[in-house]
Amino acid sequence: MGRPAVETLFVQEGVARPGVVCDRSRWLALEGEQCPVCGDPIRSTPDVIDELGEAVVDEGGSVRTVRVETKLDELLTACTLRFELPGRGRGEKGRSSHQE
Repeated sequence: MGRPAVETLFVQEGVARPGVVCDRSRWLALEGEQCPVCGDPIRSTPDVIDELGEAVVDEGGSVRTVRVETKLDELLTACTLRFELPGRGRGEKGRSSHQE
């Protein structure tokens, strides 16, 4: 696997979403049946946002809880990156932006 991209993950206080996780590749998503990275089966989790936060911290990043009302309720998370991701457009002043 490559270098971890997420430097700081921002999460709206109290936001949780069920999702899926691959324990081998650490791939995370809101839904799926098989890991697209390694092909292994995935497991359900009651809070994929929490799993994402744990992965970011395990890779040397940090998690910040946002306690004021923001659009993170709708977007689920936001982050700052250590470097620009390949194939992604650049936002203003070098910030990458991506929404699925």
